[in-house]
Amino acid sequence: MGFVRTQWLGLLGDEEKAARGAYLKALMMQLHREPFQPMRRRKPVGDVVVGWPARLESYFWPDLRTGYAETFALWQEFADAARPLSEVLESGGSWSAEQQQDALELAERILAWGRVPQEFSSDPFVVEAVFRSALVGTPDPGALMNSGWTKVAAFATAYREGHPVLYPQTIWDSRISTAVVSRLDALLARDGITNPQRLFPGIGYVNGRGGTRPRVTQLRWPDVYGRWNPHYAGSALVQELRNLLNASDLPGMPVPGGATKPWTIMGVGNVLFMDGY
Repeated sequence: MGFVRTQWLGLLGDEEKAARGAYLKALMMQLHREPFQPMRRRKPVGDVVVGWPARLESYFWPDLRTGYAETFALWQEFADAARPLSEVLESGGSWSAEQQQDALELAERILAWGRVPQEFSSDPFVVEAVFRSALVGTPDPGALMNSGWTKVAAFATAYREGHPVLYPQTIWDSRISTAVVSRLDALLARDGITNPQRLFPGIGYVNGRGGTRPRVTQLRWPDVYGRWNPHYAGSALVQELRNLLNASDLPGMPVPGGATKPWTIMGVGNVLFMDGY
């Protein structure tokens, strides 16, 4: 049981895997070298920054009062609350009535934090279907997926960070998908590649507005809103970026308080979140 990156890389031949890796490395270096101006409501805020660590430390959501340090603590709180719920399901068990209530409350908090509240009648089996789909890597019958539930799926798997085989999933919403698609689009088009699905199967954009969204692309990318497979494919791609970062000579991920650690899926995803506005 569990989501593994090879589900998507297994669709590619050796040459395609090498080309995919080269494009993701180019994307990684773009993000590290290009100056970045944080924006809110289409207006610049704060200083222009350069480099992966500085980009992450410029993170804020949903407003400037909630920066990286505050959000880092909240991410950990969500992940810690999701872990025992996920471990029950991963071991083949079922949630108790108390755990069902815990799952409902956690999902509602995550959705409220993401500013994407959902109407799901406070049904714990809706939340359980999303958890199971995230953990298994195959959509559970009736499992919902949109810009809210992708966040629940990400926190349901966050405890897998550092696992040798199983991977946590990313949030694949309009901002993260916009960052990835727009940057890959320019790189692929530059080299005359007309079918992005050849190297990046399942990758597409989630519609969103605000900042520079929607962005014009040269190639045809699918609209993947509401679909689980693109969430999995996006997660696999962000996992590859995380691995490339941690294998490179680039600086590690800053942790509030001044320390650094290896880059995580959540850290990489939130650099992309800021880039995709």
